[in-house]
Amino acid sequence: MAASNGMGRGRPTRPRWLRRGCQANLISGGTGSACSRDKLVFEVHAHLAVGNGIFFEPVVQYVVNGDPYWNPYADNRSKDGVDVDATRIVPLAAIFGLAPG
Repeated sequence: MAASNGMGRGRPTRPRWLRRGCQANLISGGTGSACSRDKLVFEVHAHLAVGNGIFFEPVVQYVVNGDPYWNPYADNRSKDGVDVDATRIVPLAAIFGLAPG
């Protein structure tokens, strides 16, 4: 009797989302091979007070083996990459005196 992974009998089957991603890649001219399910993100972020209730939050991420979730029809798979973002938090209600600051 063949081993089962709980998703079917016999050989292990791919999850539905992974099959769809492979089909989308094949339609776009890619190889249609499955992307790795292992994804790793290293992140450094800070929360800096700039002024009266105003904050700045820079974020730097290094993504290892990113997935094509946001662009499944890309013909080339994503490579490792760096993401740099920042968020500015300005409490307008407190600045205009509409809420306690």
